Amino acid sequence: MSLFPIFLKLNARPCIVIGAGNLAESKIASLRAAEAQVTVIAPYACPSIIEMAASGEVTWHQRPYEPGDIVPGTFLVVTATDAPDVNRAVYLEATSKSILCNAVDDPPYCDFYF
Repeated sequence: MSLFPIFLKLNARPCIVIGAGNLAESKIASLRAAEAQVTVIAPYACPSIIEMAASGEVTWHQRPYEPGDIVPGTFLVVTATDAPDVNRAVYLEATSKSILCNAVDDPPYCDFYF
């Protein structure tokens, strides 16, 4: 497999993260550092993500992922749950809509790595 190195400008671009545990925490921090507009979908969150949501740094929908959550206009998606079937469903939904997706720790279901 060939990879193409790239740096993305994410300033104010809408990005969705499915999951809000330890795996998602660092990905969300990276997206925020790049000034992305981050929406998190997860029934539970680690304390730092709860704090980011409370301060308005991210939008948190406190519920499980549902088909249809990957909305048009989303620039990229990160799925970081401990449920491989959910991560794969997110990946399939995102790619069906031509939205880049990274399934954390599951390379076959990643359009990019970071």
